[in-house]
Amino acid sequence: MSFFKNLFRKKEQPQPEPLDFENVKIPASFVVIPNKLNVHVFQHTVHLRERQFEALAYVTEGMTHLKQQEMVLVICNKEQTCTFQEDPIHLFKGFYSLAEKGQIIGKGSTSYFDNKPLSGWTGILYTEMSHLPDQRFPANCLTLILVSTDELQMAKQMGHTRVLSLLGVANSFYPHPYWSDIDRNQLPVEQMMSKSLLSRMTTINLPIGSVTRVNRMLTLTLPHEIPNNYFSLTTMPPLHPVALLLGLNLEANGCLVWTWDGQPSAITPSDGDGSRMGGCILILFGQQPVSTIRLIEDGFGIGMTNEKWSELWESILHKKEFSLESTTDNMRFELVWK
Repeated sequence: MSFFKNLFRKKEQPQPEPLDFENVKIPASFVVIPNKLNVHVFQHTVHLRERQFEALAYVTEGMTHLKQQEMVLVICNKEQTCTFQEDPIHLFKGFYSLAEKGQIIGKGSTSYFDNKPLSGWTGILYTEMSHLPDQRFPANCLTLILVSTDELQMAKQMGHTRVLSLLGVANSFYPHPYWSDIDRNQLPVEQMMSKSLLSRMTTINLPIGSVTRVNRMLTLTLPHEIPNNYFSLTTMPPLHPVALLLGLNLEANGCLVWTWDGQPSAITPSDGDGSRMGGCILILFGQQPVSTIRLIEDGFGIGMTNEKWSELWESILHKKEFSLESTTDNMRFELVWK
């Protein structure tokens, strides 16, 4: 029996008629929960700069009634011979059941399955993209990206955007692929994690925020409403370096990428110039004699005096705007709420 058939099943409730997965012909549509959830499966062509390939897309219809974004899972392999799998159907059904209970999956969420149900991959990262190149994909949907256990752990410890941007470089696609290649090589996670500053400092996972540099202005953007599962800080942290693990501003046209050798790197769209450069992380330092702003790994670092440190965290805790001027390079930093 498929792993997902029992994953979220409610006890002592009548089950609907089983779905028929025999002799499925693509395109196909499945009534997963009558009058509530449908899943559409169809061929999709992924277009890259120098090549294109076929993939199979699984798309939900009906999630938004529960204030859950619709979901898209696109799967391909090296041979471009992806065959239909029923596991994604059961997966979406389980997510619908969670949404009925008020458990909403959003950008920056993760899922882990210990028996590798999806073509050998154990994890899922959930993200949003400013544009998906197929009109059959719903607007404002969540894109599901399959990852390994190690990649999932790195996303939790060092941020989604770091993992996704590395996959973007590996696939030459900005800001990251919206498809999952089940035959791809895994990222060298152990080597990367051991060399990162993030392994030695406090981190706050905040994928619904972003940091973007435009000219000499660095802007940290946070939403007015931050769910507790993203950010539950109620007091100012001690004077130790803190790294915010952020999402990518959908209006950015470039994203810094970690190379773990100290050399700055970035990925941009084919028509982008990186004039609105997004970062994966923002590291905050107190106990500095003056204010400074600089590149660190795949993001930015801000050094500040203890006075500015207190002012910044008070602004974050009470949702107020904040700014400072770098005394060394004519840079300016601002915190804005949207």
